[in-house]
Amino acid sequence: MHCKMISFLKAGKPVLCMGVLICAAAALCRSAVEQTLYQFQGGTNGWYPSAAMVADDAGNLYGTTLEGGTVGSCEGQGDGCGTVFELKPPSQRGGEWTHSVIYTFLGNDGAAPQDPLITDGQGNLYGATDEGGLTDGCQPGGCGVVFRLSPPAKKGGAWTEVVLHYFEGVPSGNGLGDAAEPNNIVLGSDGNLYGMAYSGGDCATGEGGTVCSGAVFELERPANPSGTWKEKLLYIFNVRSGTGSPQNAFFDKFGNLDGTLGGGAFGFGEVFSLTPTAHGAWTLTSLHDFTGAPDGAFPNQGLAIDAAGNVYGTTGGGGDNEPGDGTVYELEPPAQQGGAWTESVIFTFTGITTGYCPENGPIMDGAGNLYGTTASGGGSDFGLIFKLTPQQGGGWSESTLYSFPGGSGGEAPNTLNFGKSGAIFGTSSLGGTNGKGECGVLTCGFVFGVAP
Repeated sequence: MHCKMISFLKAGKPVLCMGVLICAAAALCRSAVEQTLYQFQGGTNGWYPSAAMVADDAGNLYGTTLEGGTVGSCEGQGDGCGTVFELKPPSQRGGEWTHSVIYTFLGNDGAAPQDPLITDGQGNLYGATDEGGLTDGCQPGGCGVVFRLSPPAKKGGAWTEVVLHYFEGVPSGNGLGDAAEPNNIVLGSDGNLYGMAYSGGDCATGEGGTVCSGAVFELERPANPSGTWKEKLLYIFNVRSGTGSPQNAFFDKFGNLDGTLGGGAFGFGEVFSLTPTAHGAWTLTSLHDFTGAPDGAFPNQGLAIDAAGNVYGTTGGGGDNEPGDGTVYELEPPAQQGGAWTESVIFTFTGITTGYCPENGPIMDGAGNLYGTTASGGGSDFGLIFKLTPQQGGGWSESTLYSFPGGSGGEAPNTLNFGKSGAIFGTSSLGGTNGKGECGVLTCGFVFGVAP
């Protein structure tokens, strides 16, 4: 048994092919049966939704497609720079969801969005693209941007995009420059945006080319709504230490900005914390270094955090079985700032029956149950959705919510998330019908639901 890499080659670059999973309680069946809600068609309609969608108070869902939009608008990406779309639920149970593209990227304003959007409570959407924008420092596709989309003032009007920051990724004379390839962003209590960048920061050039460690950044909200957002690099990782590519920005119960990294003390990844100091600098602390066995290896993107501040995530490999099919872990914070966090494995994936190779983190409902996906395993070995239920007296019980059949039924499910009224939605990498055939031998991605 080993973990399968599910990818396709597009423009000479390996890219994950993803779709979208949605469950709306009022619009879906009551048993764990897949229901296709929307099929992407490619072209201007969009290809390969690659991140979890976010829901507003009305139950509308917003997400992004990695490609699609205006064909030929991105250098090296002839199928478009990607889109932001909206899905409206049906007015009556069993009706069709309504899809619309609310923004199309053109390259200079961002390209290839593949991280979740966030909202600010006023209807604005914020997101990051790891390509597009300025191209001087990151040829040919740009270093990425953080953007804001504002809803139209009148129904039926156009959404307005503003690029809040263009990443440059250009090392200066001392090897330190701006960040590049921003990923997930979070909104702080101060109204500023915080996030991680996979690349840029500290760079070193050797025989294999230039390697950069990445950084953690802040975008300071201007006092004037039409003013300029100011970027600050809070921490730059040392490329020579072998640790970098930060992701999973979140604020812990102490107000520290935390995340996960590649590398670490044992080379299997780590969870870190950044603490602000009185003089403005942020100090780095390692909360946990993964050892491969038994606590897992290579933490995935996506974390769940409960009311007590406990953090839950998955690893793509490792565990106490061979060759290591991944784990679900818990990080318990200390009672006081500065104490040691406690890591424990709450579930180890063991193969076909339980699934294996999770590629994304779990989500948690109000009762404390965890839901997640594996890229492989299940009855047909095309992946599954699992549920972990906490037990009285300790421990967790695992059950399979849905096993993907492959083909038109989908396979390799990706990120899950919650919508209105406890609905569950997420993504599926492959499978489904091929729409208009504009996506070649692969599908363009599709929206489907499975009742919890």
